[in-house]
Amino acid sequence: MREAVSQNCFRSLLVGKNKVPVDVLQYADDTVFFGEASMENVRAVKVILKRFEMVSGLRINFAKSQFGAIGQPKEWCNSAAVYLNCALLQLPFCYLGIPIGVNPRRRVVWDPIISKFEAKLSKWNQRYISIAGRTTLINAILTTLPLFYMSFFRVPLAVISRISTIQRQFLCEL
Repeated sequence: MREAVSQNCFRSLLVGKNKVPVDVLQYADDTVFFGEASMENVRAVKVILKRFEMVSGLRINFAKSQFGAIGQPKEWCNSAAVYLNCALLQLPFCYLGIPIGVNPRRRVVWDPIISKFEAKLSKWNQRYISIAGRTTLINAILTTLPLFYMSFFRVPLAVISRISTIQRQFLCEL
């Protein structure tokens, strides 16, 4: 990827006001390419993936791969997906537990976190736990659950209010 970018075979996505180039995100065996929506970039990705297969001896599972582009006509995305021999990515989708292509200001995006809160609490609700134990649970479980989401999205005030209400109710149930 570095070589493709340095030789201007692949044009990275420029992010933020400082125009920081982003071209690839990798986690475990997942790879996400970011770049300008152009057929030149699509061809470069195919070459990169084929070279990876030849060098590593591994095979790319194109049946599990997807292609998507934001702000491009569906026909263009379809033709690029066909060229890459993979499925068309549908928005919104989840990657590493984070919803991509959603509006994080909408409460429905945060419903899974609130549901997890309530599910965790219902398990502990039947037990007799001291106020110190409940405080420890809130700090250990209920505070850390939304942090992953919060590291990506600004939390709407309504969600903060709901989380605080859940925490207060849990502390007060003695």
